[in-house]
Amino acid sequence: MRTASVQSEADFLRTLLFYGDGEQRRRLIKKVSQAAHEERWSWRGMWLMATLTAGYFYALAHAPIGELGVLVGDASVLLDLAGTVGLGMLFCVVVFMGHWLWQRGFLHRVEDESRRFVLGLLESSSKPRAPRLPMLYEETLGTAPRVAARR
Repeated sequence: MRTASVQSEADFLRTLLFYGDGEQRRRLIKKVSQAAHEERWSWRGMWLMATLTAGYFYALAHAPIGELGVLVGDASVLLDLAGTVGLGMLFCVVVFMGHWLWQRGFLHRVEDESRRFVLGLLESSSKPRAPRLPMLYEETLGTAPRVAARR
């Protein structure tokens, strides 16, 4: 999960995105929102699987497998099945963790793209205005101010 300072920085970046205009701004806002949503759900899924796996192994460690073997017949088959399910759950935790790390990297890339967009907006608004057109060019266009003739 993200720390409070990282989250506040991301919120500030999202706020700055609203000052831009155009299609790129809308696209970036949508991408940031979707990436944050996916990262959050990946985090939750990973922790849900980790909790379920820990609970499974806790229950497996405290289960009277030998007594259940009387009902099934052979306790080793039951242990093999329980071990296989446990390894499958561990594999799922690793897959969810990889997915969360991938989503987190994607979110960072989208936020970097948003930072570049916001910096471009700030640079374009802080640049000095272009100098006026040369007088000769204005005279050919007929837009030069009329000056009284000198004598």
